[in-house]
Amino acid sequence: MKKVLQLLVLLSFVYACGDADKNNQLDQGQDQETNNETVQNKIVSMDFHNNKFNSIEKNLLHELDSLRFFNSIPQRIFIEIPKDGRDKLLSEKYFNFMPLYPNKTLNDGFIMTVSGELFMDRKFATMTNRSFIFERVNNSLILVNSFKGFIKELKAVNSNTPSDLVLEFNSEKENAYFYCLYSWNRGKFEFNKCIGFSEDKGNTQIKYTEEQSNEFSPEIKEIVQKESFAF
Repeated sequence: MKKVLQLLVLLSFVYACGDADKNNQLDQGQDQETNNETVQNKIVSMDFHNNKFNSIEKNLLHELDSLRFFNSIPQRIFIEIPKDGRDKLLSEKYFNFMPLYPNKTLNDGFIMTVSGELFMDRKFATMTNRSFIFERVNNSLILVNSFKGFIKELKAVNSNTPSDLVLEFNSEKENAYFYCLYSWNRGKFEFNKCIGFSEDKGNTQIKYTEEQSNEFSPEIKEIVQKESFAF
């Protein structure tokens, strides 16, 4: 895989000579028009300190807490949440909410990103952000996707369909960050393709050409599965 990355760096440099802005950055801030409706792409901030919660986000966190979501094994939250400190931890300092559907409310379904400060990867001793997708079915919250990675961007589809997700996965084994596109299909997000990578902690995001994406996405998907980035 590392040889593949080296080749991609070289190829990307060649493409960059012709059009750096077009090929070396992930797409940002474009709008999509569908059925005479305009829905916007959204860049997701990793800075939780600017979050401002209202009552709905607080209620959702407490609902998840009452369902013992934060203590469940699949989510792998390794910190202990003390009873007298729950309000401090279950706050905008560590959580961010976005509606799952552009035309619905947070109560109907939401995308929740969680600061890596609440997680500790025991194998690599590093903090890793997480992302969770919930949909409300028959008045109950259902967890439909979990990601060991951070959502960098929502790429608009239409007002009735959840936006595509651009997720950043940090592979310690490959010493690289991969940027993967997930699309909504039959009630959950599924791997679509890998659209870029970085070898310097995400500072320089190199975008795949369509040909590169088609060629290398199966291998990246296998890495995502082996390293349990999506579960």
